[in-house]
Amino acid sequence: MKRILIAGGTGLIGTALLKEASAEGYEVILLSRKPGAGIITWDPAMKTIDLDQPQSFDAILNLAGSNLAKGRWTARRKKEIVSSRIHSVETIREYLQKGFLQTKLYIGASGIGYYRNSGKEAVDEYSLTTFPDDWMVQTVKQWEAAHQSIKTNGIRTIIVRFGIVLSKEGGALREILNYERLGVLAWFGFGRQIWSWIHIRDVTRILLFGIEHDNVEGTILAVSPNPVNNKVLTKAIYSQISPFRIMVPAPRFVLRIMLGQMHSVVFDSCRAIPRRLMEYHFTFLFPDIRSAMQDLLKNDKGNNS
Repeated sequence: MKRILIAGGTGLIGTALLKEASAEGYEVILLSRKPGAGIITWDPAMKTIDLDQPQSFDAILNLAGSNLAKGRWTARRKKEIVSSRIHSVETIREYLQKGFLQTKLYIGASGIGYYRNSGKEAVDEYSLTTFPDDWMVQTVKQWEAAHQSIKTNGIRTIIVRFGIVLSKEGGALREILNYERLGVLAWFGFGRQIWSWIHIRDVTRILLFGIEHDNVEGTILAVSPNPVNNKVLTKAIYSQISPFRIMVPAPRFVLRIMLGQMHSVVFDSCRAIPRRLMEYHFTFLFPDIRSAMQDLLKNDKGNNS
């Protein structure tokens, strides 16, 4: 039985990974601020982990970090977004160096915010950002540099740049479905911005793939090989629910008022291609948006509530 430690295990991805890994026979321990069964308590802000003897794991996965969509990007929120990510890595690194944490593999979360609004041109793990001075890009670069520092301890390190994760439990799909309760489905602006998305099941499978395959290391993109524009994605949702809803655009100026600077994220266009996963011959369960929505919304068809 492989033993893994997940920091950020109560978030969208962490919760799904806990369920999938446990079903696959892994022993899963969480790093959490709240004590409980199967939990090691920690406080990344104070850089402390409640350990009095060494703990060994086959992999440590660091998914910790304040949710980008939690609130408006005020100066205080921006500081929290950056510090929550950097402090989590620094805490784990310190306990690895002390020997209280031991592992052969470290997997750190990142995001396609690295590419920002890269337009229609395809980008992959070998592409450099064209927005080096952007705040989001700077945040991702700092985050990834912190992850990379784990590698200096001789630990195999994987950095996973997640795309837009589709799950009914949270994230972008949940936000879009919120409009459905009002009898409408909305795309954002003209809906032409390209979204590099991924089904939550493929997210967990990519993480387990990294654990199971010793040759996987470095930066990988966790995105479907078939990105679509926002309007196509909304239509794919529309085709899987009933009764049918009215499809309308959500004007950009409205979202700017509601979300502030954070609104720019939903209007960024990024055609990210998972080049390295393809090179590793990873097989996606849901490579296209239609099959993804059929699976995610299979219980919504015929639901007249």
